[in-house]
Amino acid sequence: MVGVDGSTALTVSSEMPEAMMVCVDVSEAVMAMMVGVDVCGAVMVGVYVSEAVMVSADVPEAVTVVADVSESMMVVVDVSGSVMVGVDAPVDVMIGVDVTEAVLICLKL
Repeated sequence: MVGVDGSTALTVSSEMPEAMMVCVDVSEAVMAMMVGVDVCGAVMVGVYVSEAVMVSADVPEAVTVVADVSESMMVVVDVSGSVMVGVDAPVDVMIGVDVTEAVLICLKL
């Protein structure tokens, strides 16, 4: 698991045994925290903390639901067994693409 911080935000990542995760945060000066935790195998739970609190859970069978608990609502549903795309409403746009069962790329603009 690899975490890359492109601003004053804080990125925390934990290693995933059978999966690789790359998180890039290039948001503005808002203090943010990205946490990725491996639950079991390729299943993962991610929590993003900033102005808005977002919780994403990747359940078995690659079904993913992401919900933003703040004013801006965000829902991500797995398109296929290995591809998922999520778009957040406000200026901050979050896109997640699961390239394979073992590779997850998250980009926060």
